[in-house]
Amino acid sequence: MRADPTTAEFWSSIDRDRFPGAVYWLGNPLVYHRYQVKAAGGRECNHWFEHVVARYLGGTEAANHVLTVGCGDGTLDRRFAEIGGFASLDGVYVAPGAIDAARSEAARRGLDRLQYRVLDIEVDDPPSPPYDAIVFSSSLHHIQDLEGVLVRCSQALRVGGYLVVNEYVGPDRFVLPKNEVEAIRRAFLEIPERYRRSLWWENAGELLTEAPLPDPEAVVREDPSEAIRSSEIREQVARIFEVLEDNAVGGTVLQFALHTIAGHFSQDDPGFLPVLERLFELEDNLIATGEVSSHFRLIVGRRR
Repeated sequence: MRADPTTAEFWSSIDRDRFPGAVYWLGNPLVYHRYQVKAAGGRECNHWFEHVVARYLGGTEAANHVLTVGCGDGTLDRRFAEIGGFASLDGVYVAPGAIDAARSEAARRGLDRLQYRVLDIEVDDPPSPPYDAIVFSSSLHHIQDLEGVLVRCSQALRVGGYLVVNEYVGPDRFVLPKNEVEAIRRAFLEIPERYRRSLWWENAGELLTEAPLPDPEAVVREDPSEAIRSSEIREQVARIFEVLEDNAVGGTVLQFALHTIAGHFSQDDPGFLPVLERLFELEDNLIATGEVSSHFRLIVGRRR
């Protein structure tokens, strides 16, 4: 099924700064670092791709051929280039505006090993297989034809090649079950009021009395592909690939409890750390006891 035109238009025109560090949960340095370490299965690292390179791709000097699906404007690919582990990388995406930006910035930085093209992975084959690794980072949860895309990716990998999935795998369309909604609300109200004032430009300074939970109908209106079959990702990956790692990263509570307020938890306020650590502990305990699921995971699969 070809991607909805609304999706391509949305991600072509989107403001690249729509998730600044002050409001986006992973914009907070401590939350970001926690995410990377959990994605790497507890291994201390600055980015989960370091873990993938060290464990699966033969180290930073290895001459691998990598595909990133849903590459956006290439920001993540440029980070991959800093880490190493590949000789060439193809980035594909449905949004022409984003691909133009990726090409322009790669050329400006002299990163000629990064190549980009507009491509709908739900319809078109990857551009130049075989690949040593295919990476989805926050893009597979936009795919409706999970089965077809994963088979296509398996066929585009060399035998023994790797599928790397860094993804939201929570409820489809963010239709959260009641127990998760209640857990998020309880955690949010444990945050002292001084940290619950919005940093979002539309309501800056407003005291938030409820966790800013998503409206599933608004999610679909903005981007029809958003979390379209996110809850099935783990099952479909395991059906087609040999799963080598499936690391729970969390985010179930944090992505909502910190939305629009993440910037308050900074070195500017010496009292922030116990509050943030309490949120970390709450989320970990909720996931460990099974009260909520981990909405984000790092999955590494191998072509059978």
